[in-house]
Amino acid sequence: MMEVVCPLCRNRHGTKANTVPSNFDGQSIQCECCGSFKVTRVVLADQGERLERSLTEVQRVCLMRAIRRSQSNKKIPVITSQFLSDFQKSARLPTPPELARGIIEILGDEYKISGQTYTEVSIQSIVEVGFFDDGTLVSVIKNMEDQGLIDDESTMDGTTLSLTLRGWREYDALQKGLRPGRFGFLAMKFNDPVLEKFCEDVVRPIVKEALGYDVIDLREVSRAGVIDNILREQIRDSAFLLADLTHDNSGAYWEAGYAEGLGKPVIYLCEREKFEEAQTHFDTNHCTTIIWSAENGDAAGNELVATIRRSLSLFE
Repeated sequence: MMEVVCPLCRNRHGTKANTVPSNFDGQSIQCECCGSFKVTRVVLADQGERLERSLTEVQRVCLMRAIRRSQSNKKIPVITSQFLSDFQKSARLPTPPELARGIIEILGDEYKISGQTYTEVSIQSIVEVGFFDDGTLVSVIKNMEDQGLIDDESTMDGTTLSLTLRGWREYDALQKGLRPGRFGFLAMKFNDPVLEKFCEDVVRPIVKEALGYDVIDLREVSRAGVIDNILREQIRDSAFLLADLTHDNSGAYWEAGYAEGLGKPVIYLCEREKFEEAQTHFDTNHCTTIIWSAENGDAAGNELVATIRRSLSLFE
């Protein structure tokens, strides 16, 4: 192992990074701040100058967060040119409520592992949550303390926090998906031209225009990570789930079942000809199902909006 400057954090927090010997065409990095990851030789061209030129500071913090959140013994995240390009298009800093949520989850998870009431907020935790600077960290912690979510026992040696009973109730609600965002998750077979067109031309725009909710699928979550964890997180945080069963996609059935188990509103969709010929699995064919066709997508879209409105108790 050889000590190097981390191409992501640039050792800005006083942490150290080392290269890990491997047959990978690039560098395998173990960073005390960012964790384990690999960078291809192309991205590292000119001793990392490409990373220096192409990333803004906001994008760098977002990428550090993504890599930190994706640590897995089974698969180490790899930063390629294509991944970097895709990531830059959608990278954004977490909002203050999202930062607060991250602190609550880290404190709750750590307590369940160690049994320690007070937890030191480490550099790794700050990176994983996505704080841009120390000022934001101090501001969010103060607001959380004012709201009775945490107790702050910080000293000159570091920031040590603990959840209050109100904070623990919030943690439990987050784990059960009771604090949904303004988006719905779409479970479907990818790359079917008819289905893709229906979703892009009808489902997404009509739900956004009529209800103000985005509809996303797993491909739009442009960040490194363990795919199973990301999938569960997106479903947990969604307000509702749309499951298209036209192709009897096993993944869509599983995702719908996971959402049902969390108590999320699940709305099924199926192309008309397929539903009339074979219906869907008997466990779902009696559930609310929006029947759609390429020729009459608007009618299905209007029915979908009305169904979501009822499911979420929204009113015009």
